[in-house]
Parts: sequence; structure tokens; C-alpha cells
Amino acid sequence: MDVLQFDKPIYVGFSILDLSKTLIYDFHYNSMVENYGSNIQLMYTDTDSLIYYIKTVNFYTDLINKPNILNRMDTSNLSPNHPCYCVDRKKLPGTFTDETKGQAIREFVALRAKSYAYNLAGEEKLKAKGVRRHVVKNHMTIEDYKQCLFWDGSMARNARELAINQFNAFKCTGQKSLTNQYTPYRVNISLRSFKHQMKSISTVKLALNRSDDKRLVLENQINTRAHGHYRNEETPTFDETELDRFNDSEKELMDLLVAEILI
Repeated sequence: MDVLQFDKPIYVGFSILDLSKTLIYDFHYNSMVENYGSNIQLMYTDTDSLIYYIKTVNFYTDLINKPNILNRMDTSNLSPNHPCYCVDRKKLPGTFTDETKGQAIREFVALRAKSYAYNLAGEEKLKAKGVRRHVVKNHMTIEDYKQCLFWDGSMARNARELAINQFNAFKCTGQKSLTNQYTPYRVNISLRSFKHQMKSISTVKLALNRSDDKRLVLENQINTRAHGHYRNEETPTFDETELDRFNDSEKELMDLLVAEILI
């Protein structure tokens, strides 16, 4: 009989994740919101990161006068002549680091988790989980993120074909886009092994998607609320004309399933 040795302490990872959530909520409410009040707005958050919109003259000048925030930040990545530079908290667990190294974000767009873009004085930083890095670097801009956020879907039928045409044009000219037409799809080139033979595969992939399954997006496509919020109207709607696609036996089965769920 085979013996399986299970030596992965999953409970440790579970505890670390919960502690990190507690830490980030404590920093947000007891440090940032407490000091800035209505002058701060949380724009994006992940497991261990926060992006803020803060109405202030200079955030780093504020840090000097707000030690309860400064003491929770690792500022060792700033310039040595920066007034907030300090190496005492370098790599200290539980502290927060400024990813932009003192530069102010001029423009920010977030579509969903792991998919966002921002502008630093003309330099664009793009994140798109699941998309090849060369695609993000050569075939995407922050304008694509903004258009995806407010896209009306009018070109959904030919969006994939448009992505292929733009990719072929890029191979000929080197330009990211020859037209102003928007498409959320991108051509991905990857190496795959089939029967020990390496092949180059070209696939058309949905690179940008504003459908956020973790938050309820409001009508302006910008503000969100948590699922279960008391102000949400999450009563499911169903177009009864859709039932015409099913036969009587299928309708009867669906009625039984709904009755079982309600019980």
C-alpha cells in the first residue's frame, strides 16, 4: 500500500493570509482614514496592496507630521536625500512600501483584480494577469484599459478579427495600433510541446475584461460596493421569453430544481 506523506502546513498559510487581511484593514482604517477622513478614497486593493486617491498638497510632507503613518511604512526605497528616507524599517514584516518610489500617480485605471494600469509622469505601468508579458509591453496601453472600462460592446462581433488584423499590422510596421478601433482581445504567441515536438502557437485571448466577480460595479462603471451591501439590489431578473428555448420536459426539470433550492 502506498503511503502518502503530507508535510505541507496549510494551516500556517491560512493563518498568515488572515493576519495579512487584519493588518491591511487596520492600516486603512486606523491610519489612513483616521488621518485623512473624507479627503481619501480607496481606489484599488489586493491581498497586500492599497492604491489611494488623496486630496493633499504633498503626501510625504504629511508623513513627516504624521508619525503614526510613517512608522508603518518602509521608506528605504526612496532617494537617500528624501526627507522620509529611513533604513530602520527595511524589509520589516508588516510595513508598507511605496511601489512608485516617491512619484505621484497621474492616472489610474482598474478593471478587476490583477488587471490595472497607471501613469507615472509619462511612464506607463500595466498589469494583466494571464496575458503574456510581451503582449502587455508591445500591444497594450493605458488607453486600452480606459476604453475597456467604458466600452459599450458595439463591436463585440468583430472584436476578435480586429485583434488579429492589428497584430498582423504590428508585425509589418512595429506600431501598437494603426487605427482608433478598440478591441479587448489580443493575439498571444506561445511555445507548446506536442508529442515532444516544440511548436509556436498563436491564440486570440480576451486580455482586458471589466467584469469584476468580486465586487458589485455601479452604473458609472467606477464605484463599487461589496456583495451583500444593504444598498445593493441583487434580486435576480429573468426574461421569461428565454423559456421559449426549452421544451416542456426541460421546463419541468428547472421547476423541480428551483423548488429544491427554495426548500
